[in-house]
Amino acid sequence: MKEKLCKGLVVRENRKGSGRYFVVMTHAGQVEMVPMGKFENAVGYAKGIKDDFLNNPLATIEHHRRLKENPQRPTFALAATTWINKLKNETDEDKRKASSTVERYEQLLRDWVLPEFGSLKLEPVTNHRVKDLFRKLDKLNMSKSAMSNVSTVITGTVGFARNERWTDMMNPVTDILKDLGLLRVKKERGRQDGQKLQPGSGEKLSGICDGT
Repeated sequence: MKEKLCKGLVVRENRKGSGRYFVVMTHAGQVEMVPMGKFENAVGYAKGIKDDFLNNPLATIEHHRRLKENPQRPTFALAATTWINKLKNETDEDKRKASSTVERYEQLLRDWVLPEFGSLKLEPVTNHRVKDLFRKLDKLNMSKSAMSNVSTVITGTVGFARNERWTDMMNPVTDILKDLGLLRVKKERGRQDGQKLQPGSGEKLSGICDGT
């Protein structure tokens, strides 16, 4: 099985019948292959980097080569929980958040974000995957206020990981809530945070969040 996302960006099986797929990038004689496991994982990842590849294919190839030089990259779960612990122990008054705010972030992380992304490395948490998560939360009737906090949790995790030099990925949440019409308004009637939601309800998103 093979899928072409655009010129120079394809998903290809490692060996026919192996069930192991790569995202393959080629441009100006440069080739880079990123192992992704399942076909759905590879397609989801390729969709997430497609815009970057179209804008600057050589930079995207070089970015993935640098990632290979740092095989000890943490999982999203490790980066997120380390960030939460940093918030809990912040001593700078100007940076410290209310304990209730941190507890809210931690609950949303535990109930909704980690079940989808926890086992992944940071880079596979792409815009495409995050968008699917917010579509799921919207269908489950999560409030826009709560979704805004989920956005903050993902953004904060990635920002923290960048500061720690664990990744140089861009924020995968950028413009998603706006694109999906899910931006929070000052007064929102009807939905309440957590109303009609049960953590872990529903199936995982199209299987694309399994594995690394």
